[in-house]
Amino acid sequence: MQSPFHFIPRSSLLGVCVTLAAAISLLAPVGSGAQSSPAAAGIKQCRHRFAGKGKGRRQAEQRCIKNARSKQRPKPASPKEGPAAITASPGAPSSSPTPAVGGETVAPPAPTGPSVPEAPPPLELEMPTAGVTIGSSIYRNPPRPLTSVTAIESTTGAEPGVTVQVEEERLVISASEEAVPALLHLVIGGVACTASECGRRVLIRIRLTVFPTTDPLVEVDPNGPTSGPAGFAPQVATPSCSYLRFGFDSGSTSYAVRVSNPKETFDTRTPSDLSIGPHKIWFECATGPGGPALWWSQGFEITVTGASIPIGLESTTVPAGGELLFTTGPSLGAAQCPTLPGITVDELVLNLDDSGGSLVNHRNVPMPDGLATERLVVPPASAAGTYSVLDRCIYGNVAGERATYEFARQPGEITVTSG
Repeated sequence: MQSPFHFIPRSSLLGVCVTLAAAISLLAPVGSGAQSSPAAAGIKQCRHRFAGKGKGRRQAEQRCIKNARSKQRPKPASPKEGPAAITASPGAPSSSPTPAVGGETVAPPAPTGPSVPEAPPPLELEMPTAGVTIGSSIYRNPPRPLTSVTAIESTTGAEPGVTVQVEEERLVISASEEAVPALLHLVIGGVACTASECGRRVLIRIRLTVFPTTDPLVEVDPNGPTSGPAGFAPQVATPSCSYLRFGFDSGSTSYAVRVSNPKETFDTRTPSDLSIGPHKIWFECATGPGGPALWWSQGFEITVTGASIPIGLESTTVPAGGELLFTTGPSLGAAQCPTLPGITVDELVLNLDDSGGSLVNHRNVPMPDGLATERLVVPPASAAGTYSVLDRCIYGNVAGERATYEFARQPGEITVTSG
């Protein structure tokens, strides 16, 4: 009977062991504690290279395996590379994508910091009216509660030659020789300080009069007849102006005509109580009511040839919704528009004003109308009370001359009753 045990030579047994060790190292899973694929391949080469008998071969094999393993060890990551360079403070949200169900990657929510408060709106302030003469500058302290102005960012409403700057934390307004006399409404945008803060944005409003070096004396000429009954008035030609004052002789009473845009022709008037005879009418252009003069004129002479003519009405009491009947002015009326030399009547203007002087109703009637009376309706919604009326004739000719005549009126001459 043969023995179940067979003698296996030592060299053959060593070869089997080497083969089994290489196979086990190749089957080790990646990412486990076993060697990764490059290391396993290096170890396998070492064992195949130095397989066989001999103490020298065994030592060479061990050195080869040691070298293969040392080459696979990872180097420490530098601060600028690899996952080890990414650090986070405790409690900070991670910026790495988050795996979601199903294998999809979900980006983390964007980090949110504290909200930035909105800047407050500019502080709007107003300064007292100021005046500057052409060729000079004025200095103004900023209005309260400002303690200083640090920068000017914008200026609106200025005309050429007018500038606003900051000097020693004050406003400096200048008018160069390029500037012209004017009334300006400036809005200055900038940055300023108060007693409690700096860097506050502001809007400063100021009404500025630009004065000429001297009030120029100018010529104002009539553009119509210079004689007629009290209440007549010629149109006048003037230098550019938006607020014209005029008066008679040396009296303190004056009249004013205000327009929104400067112009060079104005309708004037003579008071109904101006005495018969010659009078001097003078003119002055101002920046506005109560404002300084921009120019003035000695004017010219007019002659009042007769007394004024009072307004004629069939009745001075009328209900709301009723009609006022004018007998003065119509071409066949009891008192027609008076004759003025060189011009004819073009139009009759009828107005109804309330006790405060506000217009309630009006009519413009082309002339001649061929009637003895003209009608003006009192609006049905008019409140009961006293009213006044205007009855004015407008004259002209082909040469462009103009004049007006107003029938004498008295405030509160009309009584309106409930309709």
